Amino acid sequence: MAHPYDVEHATRLHVEWCRDLIDRTGLTTTNQTEPLMRAVMSELRRSIAPSAVIEIAYALPAWGRGNLLAD
Repeated sequence: MAHPYDVEHATRLHVEWCRDLIDRTGLTTTNQTEPLMRAVMSELRRSIAPSAVIEIAYALPAWGRGNLLAD
């Protein structure tokens, strides 16, 4: 059974974000980028108003949105 397009698209965006983080931070693997992204999203959520969290979440790919809203 094939994956729905939304799942494939979200996965592709997640991998692109991880690769971009590798380029920007000097990390070497996508396994290192996941905790970094979770930490950034968690800190972002704590530092802004709840209404702003929702606005930002709508602009993120599914994985980023989930991490931002997970706290």
